[in-house]
Amino acid sequence: MTNQINNGGFTIEQIYSLVGKYDYTSSISLRKGADDEALYGNNLVGVFVFSKSERDNLELKIVNSVEETQENIKFCCFLPEMSEEKAKQLKEQGINTKDIVAISWIPRTSIENTYPSHQKRTLIPIRITPPISSKKDNKIWTYEFLKRLKQNGVGLCPDEENRYLAYKLLFAPNELSLEEKRIIYNEDGNINDDVSFELFRHKFSKFSISRKEMKKMADFLTSRYNTRISILTQELKKAGTSLEKLKNDNPEMANFLIAKVQDFHQKRFNVKGKYPLYLDLKGYVHILLRHIEDAQFKNKFEDKTKFQYDESDIEIVMNVVLSLINKDYQEFKESKPSACFVKKDENAYYFNGDYYAIIVNPDGCIASFYKRGTKKHITKKYYDYFV
Repeated sequence: MTNQINNGGFTIEQIYSLVGKYDYTSSISLRKGADDEALYGNNLVGVFVFSKSERDNLELKIVNSVEETQENIKFCCFLPEMSEEKAKQLKEQGINTKDIVAISWIPRTSIENTYPSHQKRTLIPIRITPPISSKKDNKIWTYEFLKRLKQNGVGLCPDEENRYLAYKLLFAPNELSLEEKRIIYNEDGNINDDVSFELFRHKFSKFSISRKEMKKMADFLTSRYNTRISILTQELKKAGTSLEKLKNDNPEMANFLIAKVQDFHQKRFNVKGKYPLYLDLKGYVHILLRHIEDAQFKNKFEDKTKFQYDESDIEIVMNVVLSLINKDYQEFKESKPSACFVKKDENAYYFNGDYYAIIVNPDGCIASFYKRGTKKHITKKYYDYFV
């Protein structure tokens, strides 16, 4: 534990240098008799909060030894006894730094996870291996799980909806509502292709199928592959190239992109709320070509900001950030169900040394998710200072 005591109070620059820059969880003591102490109590535990522009300004002020200031600083309190109203006020209005007389913290963050370092970020994810299901049929378990989500009012992504309808048609056909039947069957009375594909997947994995059914399954897989390659082709065209050209100029990258497109599965990020928040293939390819370092080659998007993570860690980052925005997202959709949800610029979300901008289409599909860039002169001064 590291402690700093200053009976005259701290400056905002001192607090940023000590704990704010590294996002340390801090225990702070407030001056007895101060207005903030009367309102919030003598001791608080949490983290100091900064917008991107505030961090940029503080980085430059510290490096250039600009005169320090005592003013309000925002604070996210972790104490469970803190009322929601006061916690919100602390986070939005803050406390005056002259009334903070002691700060304690445990140093832990490595320099690559600080703003505005451009080194690759590190994560320590918690990986949970689910127990092997005792169910004889995992499809039944999946159906019951999706059924429970719907009963709890959780909005599912399109692939999950199709899977739910297919399994309900298999395991509980008498419980289908008129609306569900309308979705499942087309005007000719045939099952639509999306639901039909899920049915074939189940039958293909459980039973012997006829040659005709085998041909139907092959047609489904070919159609899905062509659709996915078409989406990749459209995005490559926006980048100023084509899949054929990429195969000739950079075959390894072409194979990498094709493999990623083939292996992609829709990902839902809302575990609560009736409005789905998910990533589909088009959104994934948009992010992949613009913002993932592992997928970079010479094209129109090469100057876009890149995630500072291995490609395999990016889903974890999205999980964390999107779980943080889900409450705001659900409230926004409740009042504006047909509007796009946009959080960027000063409203970008902060995580692990980076600010992330998010754009969500009206249907809940993530159109863009990217790291906000850092001005080059700030990054340069940062490294001149620390190296």
